[in-house]
Amino acid sequence: GAGAGASVAATGKANDELAPLFFVPGHAGFYAPRPARETPYRITWFRNIGRLIGTALLNGDIFPLSLCRHVYKFLLGRRVGWHDLAFFDPTLYESLRLLLLCQPEDLVETGLTFELSLRAEMGGGRVELMPGGATVIVNIENVHKYVELTAHYLMVECVREPLNALKRGLNDALPASSFSGLTAEDLRLLLNGCPTVDLTMLRDCTIFVNETNNAAGLETTRKWFWDIVEKFSSAQKQDLLFFWTSSPGLPATAAGFTARPTIVLRPASDTALPTANTCVCRLSIPLYSSKSIMRKKLQLAILTKDYGFV
Repeated sequence: GAGAGASVAATGKANDELAPLFFVPGHAGFYAPRPARETPYRITWFRNIGRLIGTALLNGDIFPLSLCRHVYKFLLGRRVGWHDLAFFDPTLYESLRLLLLCQPEDLVETGLTFELSLRAEMGGGRVELMPGGATVIVNIENVHKYVELTAHYLMVECVREPLNALKRGLNDALPASSFSGLTAEDLRLLLNGCPTVDLTMLRDCTIFVNETNNAAGLETTRKWFWDIVEKFSSAQKQDLLFFWTSSPGLPATAAGFTARPTIVLRPASDTALPTANTCVCRLSIPLYSSKSIMRKKLQLAILTKDYGFV
C-alpha cells in the first residue's frame, strides 16, 4: 500500500488503552477510529463493534454511529484514495489540494518534508511517511506521492489494526460476498439511514390507534401532531424519532422498519406526558385539549432523552 513504508519517528499514538475508540476528525457527527496503543483489549472492542454493525445490517436496524467515508470503503474492501480525506479532514484536504497547484519554486519554499506532525487526538508527535522522510524535501516531482502518503497514513496506516478488527467483526456476522456491488454511500444509507427525517415517508408509514371513545379526537390529534412536527427543527425531529423508535434516523426505505411506527391516542389528560415503547415503535399521546398543550408536552418529552420512561 501507499503507506507500507511509513516509519515512526515518534509513536504518534496515545499510550492509554482506555482512550476513546473513536473521534471526530472533521465534519461534526462523523467518526473514525482513534489511534492509541493497540492492545488486545482495544482490538477486541473494535471487533465487537464490527459485529454490532453486522448485526444491525442483518436485522435492518439503524446503527447510531455515523462513520467517515473511508471507514465504509475499508469495510467494503474498496481502495481508500486521497480524495476521501475531504470527508475525514476537510481543512487538511483543502491545504493539500492547494499544495498540488503550487509552482515549483513556491513548493520548495514551504520547507515541507515527508514527515507529519500529528494532532493531539491522533497521539501527537511526528511521523515519517517513509524511511528517512524527515530529510526528504517535498518538490514538484514527489508532491503527489507526499499527498497520497499523508492521506493514506492518517486514514488507514495509523489505525490499520482497528480497521482490520472492525472488518473481521463485520464479516463474523456477514460474509464479504454480501457487500458485492455496494458503494460507501450505499453502506452508509443501509447502516445509518436517512440523515434527515423524511416526514412524507414517516407520515405514510405511521399507524394511528384510538384507545378512547372519541373518534373526532383521533382526527384532531392526527392533524395537530403532523402540524407540530412539520414546524420542528431538524434536531427536534431527530429527538422525537429517537424518543419514539430509539433511532435518530429513518431507514433508507419503508421496508426497513422493524415495526410500523404507531401513535396510540390515550384518554384525555392535560398533565400527562407522551410515552414511548421503542421496541415496537409505539408513541402514546393523551388526548390534549389544545394544540399548544400537545406541542409543549411533546417538546418536554423529547428533551428528556430517556425514551419510554417519562
